[in-house]
Amino acid sequence: MRFSLVSLLPVVISLSAFVAAHNDHSFEAREMDTLSARDIEKVYFDNLERRELLSEFTTRELLDELVERAPAGGSYTCPYCGTVFSTAAGASQCASTHNVNLRKASRKK
Repeated sequence: MRFSLVSLLPVVISLSAFVAAHNDHSFEAREMDTLSARDIEKVYFDNLERRELLSEFTTRELLDELVERAPAGGSYTCPYCGTVFSTAAGASQCASTHNVNLRKASRKK
């Protein structure tokens, strides 16, 4: 069975029209309403300015400042109840008990 070019031409045209009519729009660019070019430029230059300010300090100076600001005696606080512990393990254990209690309370609701 032979098909001539003239008989296949309407089929090809109708298939191409069908494909063009049912285009998938999921690959088109998304609109960004929240950020403008000015906002992006401001964030970039703010970060650049911070980086330039921090580059003036050496690593040793930054570490010394952090050590000075650290709480004396190595105290650790629970983020849930504010109880002060001498070890990080104690604060972590207290926080995990609060976390477990929060999970149980959310399951009951």
